[in-house]
Amino acid sequence: MASAPKRYMTFGEGASRMEGGLKPVVRVIGVGGAGCNIVDALVDMNLRHVDVLAVNTDAQNLSGLRCRKLLIGKDVTQGRGAAALPALGEAAVKADIPKIENALKGADVLFVICGLGGGTGTGAAPVIARLGKKHGALVVALTVFPFKAEGSTRSHMAKLGLEKLKDDADAVVVVHNDKLLEDYPDLGFKQALEVEDHLLLNPIKHITQLLTREDLPNLRKVLEMKNIAHLGFGEAKLELGHLGVVQDAVNSLMPQGEIDAHDRAIAVIHCPPGYRDEELHRYIQELHKFIDPKAEIMWGPIVDPSLENEVRMMMIVGKARPDATKEAEAAPPKTPEAQSVSKLE
Repeated sequence: MASAPKRYMTFGEGASRMEGGLKPVVRVIGVGGAGCNIVDALVDMNLRHVDVLAVNTDAQNLSGLRCRKLLIGKDVTQGRGAAALPALGEAAVKADIPKIENALKGADVLFVICGLGGGTGTGAAPVIARLGKKHGALVVALTVFPFKAEGSTRSHMAKLGLEKLKDDADAVVVVHNDKLLEDYPDLGFKQALEVEDHLLLNPIKHITQLLTREDLPNLRKVLEMKNIAHLGFGEAKLELGHLGVVQDAVNSLMPQGEIDAHDRAIAVIHCPPGYRDEELHRYIQELHKFIDPKAEIMWGPIVDPSLENEVRMMMIVGKARPDATKEAEAAPPKTPEAQSVSKLE
């Protein structure tokens, strides 16, 4: 007897409608110099229903930003930054806990963006992530790991900050600057930073475009990941078939051979108008060949009229936290129902 076809969780019906009742409250907080500069670029994306805040100990950095901003630890650092000392960044944010909690109030999903290895981002971001979870938000940290050329001290500090974030956030995505140069060897420094912004901000753009409030339980289930989540982008011509774009995404920023045991994934597919649901499902089936066959995959399509003969894909892949797996096993079994696929026209 043939087994039943695998069903996948999709982003909910009505994602293309922007009524406030359907959209969750999404907050994006950039922490420290690198994080603040990255989130300021969200202003150009004009994402509705996304609140953006830059948090720093450096008043001068904040003064040049266009997004909403918050200076922390003024009595600790006098507004002059954390001098590449994570302990100072942590002390600064702890001095202004009420301000941070007020900024987090009501958030359903919190994206925390920071550079690792410095003072404010490394020291303050884990505290902000912890407060976000305390207030009930799903917390996703998007981080930048420094170049090896920046020195062993900075790399050591980055590793310590990353370990704290792994404990305090639900999911942590890391972009390694050295890997970025390896993947884009012809880029200059300024162009590399622009690519970095793109890599960290596009998951926010893609996910929030499709996300409705009804999707939050499934999103939380999928994004409660242990260790580090891998981020990948792919694109391919239609004639290369479904495997082409998935293979490109798998090969992009994810270390090959290290995701076959991963059992959680989010995927967003950008496709031309008129693409059929059964065709879209085949991309997800291809993704399943690279990860755990029993993996939970949440996915959704975005129709892009500018695409004529190509498909693009963004994915986040990781492993479920042990506590999340136990909760899922303890829950009563549910019969999965076919869900409508929402498209943004």
